[in-house]
Amino acid sequence: MGRETIKEKIEILISYGDISTIKENPPNPTEEEKRLSYIKTYVKRRYKEGKLTESQIKSLEEHGMVWQEKPKKEGIRNNVKILVEHGNIGNIPIYGKNLTDKERKLGEIKHSVKRAYRMGSLTKEEIEILEKNGMVWDEKNLRGRKLEEAKRRKEKSKDKLSKANRLLEQCKRLNKKEDKEKE
Repeated sequence: MGRETIKEKIEILISYGDISTIKENPPNPTEEEKRLSYIKTYVKRRYKEGKLTESQIKSLEEHGMVWQEKPKKEGIRNNVKILVEHGNIGNIPIYGKNLTDKERKLGEIKHSVKRAYRMGSLTKEEIEILEKNGMVWDEKNLRGRKLEEAKRRKEKSKDKLSKANRLLEQCKRLNKKEDKEKE
């Protein structure tokens, strides 16, 4: 890998077919995927350095080469759309063992949207739509908020119980008083 000339590398990419389907840095790649990813990255770097001819650039573009990926904003908008189409966003795990590839990808998308939210990159409309579809922005504190709510309810019930116990004690005293008066 890496011993071919730039011209040979371009020929390899073109002979592959649709260059846009070659993933850069794919997870768990085969040897062929590693090789193609390396070549694609190398050729892009040479393009940025201005070392490709016009004919090489044109030929690569005709075979699906995209020199710069979508701008981040467009990617975020696409990720929001994917999550909304999926539905109940709250049930999408971000991390975990034994996740399917689809679950892992959705988790990565959810994570990137949360990062965009923290950085202020989402519109109010996007935030509202995501929340309507079950997005919880701060899941780390969700457990703590639920715990706090449970404590508040327990305290309320203690107060009600205390009132009930006081009333019960008053009734007992009144009953004792009435019993003594009857005697």
